[in-house]
Amino acid sequence: MPCATKGEASPPVTTPVGRDGCLCVVTWQTAGRMSLQTCALESAADALVFLRNNLPGIALCGLWVDMQKCSEEEHRQVLQLLYPNMQPSHVEAVLANDMYDVVELQPTEGEYVVGCLSCSPSHGGPFPAATAMSRAEFGCEEGVLCSFVCSERVLLTLHTAPFAGLAELFRHVLRDNSQWPMSMSAILCTLVCYTCELSLPDPTALIGEVDCIDEMMLLVAPGKRDQTDMLRRVALLRRHLSALNRKLQEKAKLISEMTGPAMRTTFVSRELHLGYMYREALEGLSQVLSRLECAQDTLDHANLNFMYAITMRMSQTSAGCDRQVMIVNKIATICLPAILVASLFGMNCKVQWVADDCDSLYPFWTIVALMIVWMAALLFQPVRDLIREKGG
Repeated sequence: MPCATKGEASPPVTTPVGRDGCLCVVTWQTAGRMSLQTCALESAADALVFLRNNLPGIALCGLWVDMQKCSEEEHRQVLQLLYPNMQPSHVEAVLANDMYDVVELQPTEGEYVVGCLSCSPSHGGPFPAATAMSRAEFGCEEGVLCSFVCSERVLLTLHTAPFAGLAELFRHVLRDNSQWPMSMSAILCTLVCYTCELSLPDPTALIGEVDCIDEMMLLVAPGKRDQTDMLRRVALLRRHLSALNRKLQEKAKLISEMTGPAMRTTFVSRELHLGYMYREALEGLSQVLSRLECAQDTLDHANLNFMYAITMRMSQTSAGCDRQVMIVNKIATICLPAILVASLFGMNCKVQWVADDCDSLYPFWTIVALMIVWMAALLFQPVRDLIREKGG
């Protein structure tokens, strides 16, 4: 169990790692010494033995225990050792780990705060050996949940894999607390701010794609395939924007709770500089949220324009069909008298231009010619309009 006094900014280069990837790092500062002491342990059992044997005999100024990939029972034993007066509901909430970006304060019986952070996965960490093994074994590509319990002198963090901000947090603690008393509220504030800042997405590419959709929306051909592809892209963008917006809103709510009236009366954010740090992190979240809201509005307007374009094309098609029906009705009206006259030739009645009754068929052909001339004169304009309608 290598333990060392650390006054430097960098953690040790080699760190023991258990076979299952378990790693427990204990960092503490005693009241009589300003330098930090750090122990990296291979298993939670070693951490429990170390804490039971060493902590009762020293006057702690601050203690931080970080546990990675340990079992639920080991977490429970450490919680009972460090926080003997913790409420059973809080213990189960920390172990369940089914909610994230939440925090709850227990103002009595020890005054502690419990919560869980949703962190971005990291390919690095404060201890390279442990990080490499954990990344190879877990393959963490989704968010990592980090549960924490913090009192005025003790901080416990529980997670299954390294996450973005953990390395920076270790370096910050080793550098800034080597000459000053170790503050658990400051470490918790740094943990929350780091994880929030490192989980902020870069919305530039997403906003650029939304702008492209907005520009090409009115240029989409009325074909069924093009419309389906465009609607699918809009749905994917809207889903992505909604997921990012929900994630950032939850983190903004968490930071707001960390600076709420109940927290300002306790050790969590009683110090003035901690409030400044929380507000700066909240401002960064608000800026990204405003850009995402603008992108969401642009996408909604583009979708409305697309639907308006479809409605306009449908209206134009309906108007064209109405015009064609009107022209066909006009043609039928013009042809109706000629059809009635022509139907007389097939009826069982005698007409004066039948060859048996007349010496000549000139009257018959005269009537046919008049019908043709009359229909040609009247059908010219409707037929031309119909041809133009079909061609245009």
